[in-house]
Amino acid sequence: MPPKYKGSVVTMETYSHGGGYSPKYEEYWYPGWAGTTIYRFNKSYQYLGAFDSGQPQMMQLWGDTDCTYYTANWGYNTITKKSDKGSSTLWTYNIGSTAGAVT
Repeated sequence: MPPKYKGSVVTMETYSHGGGYSPKYEEYWYPGWAGTTIYRFNKSYQYLGAFDSGQPQMMQLWGDTDCTYYTANWGYNTITKKSDKGSSTLWTYNIGSTAGAVT
């Protein structure tokens, strides 16, 4: 039996590659590839604003329950943990190859 589609189509600007979800703020976050900006949307997919992560080349990001978030940084080969809606780096781990996603 093929799957059935439920709901309605949502159209929104994702700015780049993989977005993520912040459970603390109940927001969807999308990184801008060419810059360091993260764009924020509410659970109704409405644009809320943006903040500067200080991290370029983000392929994907994911929020944590303690207000921090993680980024997968393509050309840097790193996973980085960042401060609450900010650019302070709490730690960085080099995975030895291209970082494409983090969850």
